[in-house]
Amino acid sequence: MNRVKFSCSYTPVREREIDYSQHLCENELEIAWAQARADIAAGRYVIESVENHVKRLIEEYHLPIDNT
Repeated sequence: MNRVKFSCSYTPVREREIDYSQHLCENELEIAWAQARADIAAGRYVIESVENHVKRLIEEYHLPIDNT
């Protein structure tokens, strides 16, 4: 089985921890993918343009607007 290496928040300290770190990264991805599928199935998603997405995030999270 070919395994794809992913970069994630875990940094192995020793060589033998690399496989365990890779396992944790893969689990993070599997959990995120399962959550995304569940959100889609439940209708918890938005289809919008990039411009509308940015506007929504600015309003929703009260982000400062930088027009530079």
